[in-house]
Amino acid sequence: MRSNLRKASFSLALGLVLYAAWNPGCQDALPARHNGAWLTHAWWGDQTWFDGSARKQEDYRQVERLRPLLEAGIDDWYVHACPCGPSGALPEVDLEQARRLRAFNPHGQVLAWVGGIVGEDAFPERPEWRRAFASSCAELVTRAELAGISLNLEPCPPFTPGFLELLEELRATLSPGTRISVVAHPPPSWLHPVPAVHWSRGFYTEVSARCDDLCVMAYDTAQPSRKTYTHLVASYARRSLDWSQAPVRIGLPAYEEDSFYHRDRVENLATALPGLAEALRPKVPANYAGWAVYAEWSLDSAELSLLRERTTGVSTR
Repeated sequence: MRSNLRKASFSLALGLVLYAAWNPGCQDALPARHNGAWLTHAWWGDQTWFDGSARKQEDYRQVERLRPLLEAGIDDWYVHACPCGPSGALPEVDLEQARRLRAFNPHGQVLAWVGGIVGEDAFPERPEWRRAFASSCAELVTRAELAGISLNLEPCPPFTPGFLELLEELRATLSPGTRISVVAHPPPSWLHPVPAVHWSRGFYTEVSARCDDLCVMAYDTAQPSRKTYTHLVASYARRSLDWSQAPVRIGLPAYEEDSFYHRDRVENLATALPGLAEALRPKVPANYAGWAVYAEWSLDSAELSLLRERTTGVSTR
């Protein structure tokens, strides 16, 4: 009995020493790319949207307020245009404001962030819904003269019925050259054993063959430790880059929320960036397209400064 207790104590002590010595991630600067951010609906919401909001429309018509994003190398903008209605129709946006956003970001791209909650707003398993949704996306992209869409359907387990068909419908309906970016769940990991929010290698292959790029959500991991989260980001980034046939951006957290699946002190830019840097060693994969921050409305000056410091310049298209 005493022998077993001594062995257990020794194993625990050894584990604590190894954990203390473990230093996942690295502080390498990230290569310049077209990095992204998800932007609030307020930036182009029409007056009817503001009628039900505490925010004032005039505050979000001052596009100069978005300059810190450009200075931090963030010129891929996914502006909220969801949820869609059960019919597949997207909400109206202020087309003149869309023009201002494009003009203010001449070297980047402005995309409509579209989608909704599967089973409530979105019904990809229904052919008529897919047709209506794709048509609504095409109309918005054309009228607002956007570069494309950022498709975000959740929950979206691997091989969600109708999802691949939806991507095919979008490709057939949108004008040639219109960009289709997909918000993707990360690859599986033993550190987060929840199959519904992880995509298999096979699903990555199928999705990436039908879109122009992926944004992998490397957050909401329920990690209790900064170290395990940094390690998990590295794992997510490395595997998604390996599995995808299309360019990949890694979605990083910059939002304030304390819940079971997201702890501010664990999941943040300071812990995520070293993990991403580690995944890009020893050679940056050819399909690495940058990072994307969730979300614009919660970024503060310290986080923007960190992003500027960790990125080697700003790329231009």
